[in-house]
Amino acid sequence: SKDEITAAYSETYQNLLKVAVKNHGKSLMMFDLTPDKVIPELLPIGVAEAAERADNVHTFSTKHNVFGEELWQLLTPKIFTEVRVKSQLLRLKGVIDRIQVYENSVLPVELKTGKMARDGVWPSHRVQVAAYIMLLREKFRKPINEAVIRYLDHNSSKNVVMNPYMELEVRELTEKVIRLLQSSSIPKPCGRESCRCNR
Repeated sequence: SKDEITAAYSETYQNLLKVAVKNHGKSLMMFDLTPDKVIPELLPIGVAEAAERADNVHTFSTKHNVFGEELWQLLTPKIFTEVRVKSQLLRLKGVIDRIQVYENSVLPVELKTGKMARDGVWPSHRVQVAAYIMLLREKFRKPINEAVIRYLDHNSSKNVVMNPYMELEVRELTEKVIRLLQSSSIPKPCGRESCRCNR
């Protein structure tokens, strides 16, 4: 049943969260974070993820009357998390929060917490998912033209549609970063109060 699938996913996520918190205990302590603070804060994200995955599996299984290994082979979309991508050609690499793999395409999904832009998405988020689209196009050799940014604190999703200007922006920023890393001079402060380089 859907409830059983949800419970199985939820149990898995809770166990993974406990292991992750235990393995990174020393790092968390550096930020004055303890397991009793971290786990309750992150658990709702895992519960929501479990419900979404369970719905995907149950809906597909019911519609096509498939189970077990056959279900996994036929399941669309297949959802993968923490997907590492790298390209020598693009000189980019990253870890995509989630990709949804369909028969003819792949959809990157970036999960964000914190404030959400009133209109559209934050420029840095747009550039990030544009770079992911470029990386996934190379990896899968499929026409990928869209990404989703999910703002978890607002329970809202925003689509980002790729265009040639975004690809050019990613390439130009990549060049700037490479030049900066190869330079022996320290960049000038940006002048903004909120910027760390002024502190």
